[in-house]
Amino acid sequence: MNLKEFIKETITEISGAISECNAELTDDGTIVNPKNVSGASIEFGKIYGYLEKGKDYKRPVHLVHFDVAVTATDKTGKKGGIGIAVGSIGLGAQGKSEAENVSFSKLTFSIPVALPVGNE
Repeated sequence: MNLKEFIKETITEISGAISECNAELTDDGTIVNPKNVSGASIEFGKIYGYLEKGKDYKRPVHLVHFDVAVTATDKTGKKGGIGIAVGSIGLGAQGKSEAENVSFSKLTFSIPVALPVGNE
């Protein structure tokens, strides 16, 4: 898998996850990657920004940080793919010969999330 394919597939997977989260979490008020976020003025950067919810209410938006190991596999004659590396990996085959290229990468990214709010 070349770099262009890796980046395209990774961003597609992240975007799909954001869309699925928004669809599944709409009932409890969670918004992943909300639009119209105003800048934060809280010290130490604990809040990413705010959603304006009326004259006297600003809903906080937090950054959720991700730091994941990703594998990219390319087998001869087969389509490759990416996946999250979990635990140890053992590669081996009995009675067949197959070329396989596996590369490991680290992705670090953040997604803004407006979490559900409780009653006062």
